[in-house]
This record gives sequence, C-alpha cells and structure tokens, in this order.
Amino acid sequence: MAIDDAGAWWVGSEPADILQFLAAYTHSEGGYLASTFRPVRCSCGSDRFKLERAREVTRRICAACSSSKFICRTAEGWEEAEAEEGVEYYSCVACQTQEANVVVGFAAYEEYPEIDGVKWFYVGVRCAECGILGCFNDGKVGWGPAAEVHDSV
Repeated sequence: MAIDDAGAWWVGSEPADILQFLAAYTHSEGGYLASTFRPVRCSCGSDRFKLERAREVTRRICAACSSSKFICRTAEGWEEAEAEEGVEYYSCVACQTQEANVVVGFAAYEEYPEIDGVKWFYVGVRCAECGILGCFNDGKVGWGPAAEVHDSV
C-alpha cells in the first residue's frame, strides 16, 4: 500500500489504500470514527463499480456483470430518496472515470460499547483508473447487530 498525499488529492496505488484514507478522513473531519472496514467485491469477483447516490442511499453496479446492490439500505429507501433529491453519479474529480474500487467504513457506538450496532457508514472510493481517493457518500445507520450491517455492503 502506497498513498501519495503530496498533491491536491490523495492517490492510492491499490484498493486497500481506501482503508487508510477513510481512517484519516473520519478522524480529520470531526465525524464519527470509522473503525471497521469492508472491501466491496461482487459475487462475480470484480472489485470495480459504478456508483449512484440519492441522499444517504448508495447503489453499486458491478462494472463486469452489471449486478446491483444497495449499501446498508433497501430499494424502498432508494425510491424515496431518488424521488425527493434526484440521483448523483460517481465520476472521478480528475479523469472523470465512472468506475471505482469501494470500501465501506463503519463507525460503532464507541461511547456505548454494550450496543451491538453501527452508528454511521462511509462509502470510500478509489478511482479505478488514476487512483484518487475519496468519500462518495455517508450516512446514519443506527441498527444492528453489527455483523449484519457489515454484511450489507
């Protein structure tokens, strides 16, 4: 893993760099600290996705097989958010590529360790072409058990 943070954007050399980026991002932004991370891989084996968001709902579409899944949400949540806010599509800020590697970071209820749930999620991305790292979406989770939330990516 090698991240170049000398320029305007952090650039990762591999998908695993998203974990380090999300850890630093959640620490510096004053939000909830991500402490658990799940790399996203399609059942076909691909780790490249096109992403869409409507409010706190993110849909991932596999670049290889076109299967889609919502991250920590359901289709009902998507339909409501899409109708109210519209849809935004991931596009790299530098090269405009629409495919990214994805890692989801989760923040737990650190102040209440007895709660087996997830407070917040972050959809970390790495441009599949030029490697620019970022956070495409985030939002409240507020449910558990944590293992079920972690598996909902």
